[in-house]
Amino acid sequence: MSIRIVTDSTCDLPQELIQKYRISVIPMYVNVGLKTYRDGIDLSRQEFYARLPDFKPAPTTAAPSPEAFRQTYEQLVAEGATEILSIHISIKLSGVYEIALQAAREMTIIPVTAFDSRNGSAIR
Repeated sequence: MSIRIVTDSTCDLPQELIQKYRISVIPMYVNVGLKTYRDGIDLSRQEFYARLPDFKPAPTTAAPSPEAFRQTYEQLVAEGATEILSIHISIKLSGVYEIALQAAREMTIIPVTAFDSRNGSAIR
């Protein structure tokens, strides 16, 4: 039995934990003016906070698509996952959990459980 964990980039988990436990992180989108960045891929946290005072208007975020979740879930199945736990930012803060839940319901190959962490980040 191989249980894999999926989360979104709001989790702020240290890279060491992500690698150690083979956690899949689906990036959120950060919109700055007309430009869109994938959180943690096209725009690091350090760069985001360094540039934040200069962003006009203030940046906004967008959730990944259900397809991004489906692709991640299917990739984990291909890697041998027999079950997936998909843990996400609080539904009170974002629509990510609902999107992950939708994709989880569409998975018929293995069980996928979407979980609302009720948190904004793993960092406190």
